Formats: sequence, structure tokens, C-alpha cells
Amino acid sequence: MVGPRKDLEDLLAKWEIECPTMKGGEAGRLVRVEPGDSKVSPDANMTIIWLRSRHIPTLAHELLHHLVLTFEEKGIPMNWDNTETMSYYLEYLIQEVLTLWHK
Repeated sequence: MVGPRKDLEDLLAKWEIECPTMKGGEAGRLVRVEPGDSKVSPDANMTIIWLRSRHIPTLAHELLHHLVLTFEEKGIPMNWDNTETMSYYLEYLIQEVLTLWHK
């Protein structure tokens, strides 16, 4: 999601998800929602990425956090031998967001 930080706070409040502590100057934030985190949707299992603006470097930064969490959850090693897999996944994620942004 892209917009003011208040939009993220409002979305999390609507879903009754604890809002992470945020610094005033943040340009982006990743929020991992796991089953049991939301009282409204207890089975929710997702990642929310908030960006203050459509800034590709910040998008890449937050998507890298998502990549690391995903690889850890799936037991995929993060090492030099696996950099091509990581790179393709990051490229795919960025392309998906850019496609949404250009609709």
C-alpha cells in the first residue's frame, strides 16, 4: 500500500492487528501478519508492505525483507550458492508491484 502512514495504522486497526512502533521519518514498513495476529481474521497469513510514496529503492528495500522472511519460513538457505534464486524472486516481486502501479 502506498500513502500516508495513517492509512497503514487505520488498516491495522480495522483488522485489529497491533501496529508496530514506527519512527516519524520512515519511508516504508513491512508488517508480517501471521495466523492469530488478527482478531477480525484469525487465519490471516500475509505480508503488508507500506510505502510513503512510489519509490522503487524503498520498494526494493522492503521486498528484500519479505524475501528473507519467506526464505526463512520455507527453509531455503540464504547463501552464495542460492543468490540466483533470491535474485529471480526479488525481480519477480518488483515486477509484480510495478505492474500494479502501472494499471
